[in-house]
Amino acid sequence: KPTAILEINRDVTRLKRAEQVLEAKEAKFRAALEGAPDATVITSQDGRIVFVNAQAEKLFGCSREQMLGMPVETLMPTRYREAHPGHRAVFSAEPRTRPMGAALELYCMRVDGEEIPVEICLSPLRTDEGVLVIAAIRDITERKQAEAEIRKLNEDREQRVQERTAELQAAGVRRVEAITGSNALAYAQNLEGTLKGVAALLKATPHDVPARVAAAQDQIRALEKEIASLKGKLASSQGDELVAQAIDIQ
Repeated sequence: KPTAILEINRDVTRLKRAEQVLEAKEAKFRAALEGAPDATVITSQDGRIVFVNAQAEKLFGCSREQMLGMPVETLMPTRYREAHPGHRAVFSAEPRTRPMGAALELYCMRVDGEEIPVEICLSPLRTDEGVLVIAAIRDITERKQAEAEIRKLNEDREQRVQERTAELQAAGVRRVEAITGSNALAYAQNLEGTLKGVAALLKATPHDVPARVAAAQDQIRALEKEIASLKGKLASSQGDELVAQAIDIQ
């Protein structure tokens, strides 16, 4: 028969409280990820998916039940899959928050095979089971479309500017030709008259010299005015061309 009973009691109040605190923190963490605006995928060290939020389900067109446990490479286009385990190993060797594939164009793949341009930010999450990787994935389809539209508009604008510049240059040449053509005969006649005046001066008698010199000077001054007028018209035509080039071609 037993002569004594040994009773051992252990107070687990602190342990229970610690578990409750841990569960509360985990619930807050999951709620924060669930409410994140970007798709969030968490993977284990071997590259298998252990958590996805609602945005990830929407982005990939796949339920979380289907995604949990699958290799993360399944969410990538085929051309990226072979090299990705090596990239995961590099990140695991030096885990830190950083963008994935900086300066590269990244794509993920929906379950229906559609490729989507994305930006991805990686962050390490240290746990008792090891370092997990949090991938925040942002769909940049609309941004890419906007950038393509801007490039197209710039190309169209540049083409219109080149065409308009060529038109203005051709119009300027025609204007100059028209001005010089219409005045060429008048300048030739004025020059001919001046030369005749000089020739007459050479034939003049001494007492006619002052009057003939004055007349020749008047003719020369008139010719100078005509030349100045031509220069002004040429400058004006060039100015018109410059002003026309500043006109909005929209």
